Amino acid sequence: VVWAALDCPTYFANQIDGATGPAVLGRLTAKLIEPVAVNAPHVVIAWPAGSDERKFHGGSAIFTADGTLCAYGKGTWVRIAADHAGFTPQA
Repeated sequence: VVWAALDCPTYFANQIDGATGPAVLGRLTAKLIEPVAVNAPHVVIAWPAGSDERKFHGGSAIFTADGTLCAYGKGTWVRIAADHAGFTPQA
């Protein structure tokens, strides 16, 4: 669950910089600083971290409700053609 909370926001943060359209996650790196408590409120933030041709990057972090950093991550996304986003292999 912590991995997903760090993953998805790195894609959506790039909407700020206009990185629209389908993309696949190329790499996610993360570091756990403090335990993320179950059933406790947390704050997840994300920000765009640049782009290079078809790739774009985003950062993310998880904080406790009182502002303690629990984890952070960086996602690298690769844009794919819109006509490949719904690709279904033939049997």
